[in-house]
Amino acid sequence: ADCNAEALEAAESYIRHSHYSYEGLIHQLSAPSGNDYTEEQSRYAADNVDADWYAEAVEAFESYWSNENIDVSPEELRTLLTSDTVGRFTEDQIDHAMQELGFSA
Repeated sequence: ADCNAEALEAAESYIRHSHYSYEGLIHQLSAPSGNDYTEEQSRYAADNVDADWYAEAVEAFESYWSNENIDVSPEELRTLLTSDTVGRFTEDQIDHAMQELGFSA
């Protein structure tokens, strides 16, 4: 089996159904609770998946912001989405998302 191709397929599915950052996607693919691909296979998939990480950041921010069960300020949400436990987006990507959505970064 071509594990790189399988990892890429899994990555494409994740990107289609949810919003992931580059590092978040690698984490999901390589986590034992996720797909358990190797770090190398996961990185290959993240490098080759057709994703716009800035657009993913906008979607992620918007999704969390519109979720009524999550009560956070824009700054707290920024912290959450750039943390390496939740979003794993770059600060640049989240700043872009905040500007795009009309929050001042």
